Amino acid sequence: MSIWVKCDRTRVWQVLTYLIGNAIKFTTKGGITIKVYQSDCQIYIDVTDTGVGISGDAQEKVFESFTQADTSTTRKFGGTGLGLTISKKLAILMGRDITVTSTLEEGSTFSVGLALKKAEEPKVTENVTSEGKIVEKLNRVKGLVADDNTVNQQVAKGMFKKLGIAIDIANDGKEAFDLAQETNYDIIFLDIQMPTMDGYTATKKIKMESLKNASTPIIAMTANAMQGDKEKCLEEGMDDYLSKPIQKDKLYNMVIRWKQRKRPANT
Repeated sequence: MSIWVKCDRTRVWQVLTYLIGNAIKFTTKGGITIKVYQSDCQIYIDVTDTGVGISGDAQEKVFESFTQADTSTTRKFGGTGLGLTISKKLAILMGRDITVTSTLEEGSTFSVGLALKKAEEPKVTENVTSEGKIVEKLNRVKGLVADDNTVNQQVAKGMFKKLGIAIDIANDGKEAFDLAQETNYDIIFLDIQMPTMDGYTATKKIKMESLKNASTPIIAMTANAMQGDKEKCLEEGMDDYLSKPIQKDKLYNMVIRWKQRKRPANT
């Protein structure tokens, strides 16, 4: 008998993309195995690789923001970035957690559990009217999102699309500034830590040099959630702060709050 459950498929996809992408990055030989098993409404997923592995001490820190397992590994393969930190936050939001077991030079297994709610079998003709109302309100909003992580970009595209918002994507602050010179936006979301040009620098350049977007609300979009981070963003000229992982209702409220505050462009 099939069991229908409720979940945020965008969030599940985001977690799996981070875990699988991380496994691919650190595996040069052997392979990657993904196992999925279910117990009632509990879903468990194991992503196992035969990569470089993680030492015992580092396993306790691998989910911490801005912490890398080993500096020599980071130089060779690149770091894990904030993907594991965000994935752990998402798993906790979905009622469970992510754990890791690993042996150096043998590989790692990241295990994620999802505590989902039972649902009725959906009807094919059923319409989600609440989301339809959101799209109706925001379908004329034009946004810009700058993030150097391709997974975050794809998640942003899907989430903004659900809200009816058309967005352009920039890979760093320099691209964001260039786009802001060409297109008139209603709202701009910038990650803080990006290569080439960070979010703070991009904000200052857009506010001071962009004829089209000098008055456009700029929202910090970052996994930094420490005390004082929001104040830092505001001090650097940003208008508001949205912490990762982004939640659709908070994103919606943010856009609604700011979309009417932009003054007409100078051109």
